[in-house]
Amino acid sequence: ITEENASFLDLLWLDLQGVELAVLQAAHSFVSERVNVIHVEVSRVSLYDGMPTYQEFMRGMNELGFELVIDRVGVKSGNCLFVNSAFRR
Repeated sequence: ITEENASFLDLLWLDLQGVELAVLQAAHSFVSERVNVIHVEVSRVSLYDGMPTYQEFMRGMNELGFELVIDRVGVKSGNCLFVNSAFRR
């Protein structure tokens, strides 16, 4: 998907071995303007070199303008669903 051929994404589902936040931050304008919901795996402990922890991930998503709506992260890792605050009614 490129910015030229995607006017809006209802759901972006990422599983990128710990670089999800970095990818989202690199595509900040696209994500904040054209993505409604993001599903992503998050870990409380860093499973890969440079992987953000749960708290760092939550802070990063907040800075991107996304609110946590479902948190299924257990002791080690799990999944979260975020909604773009700009599109939330």
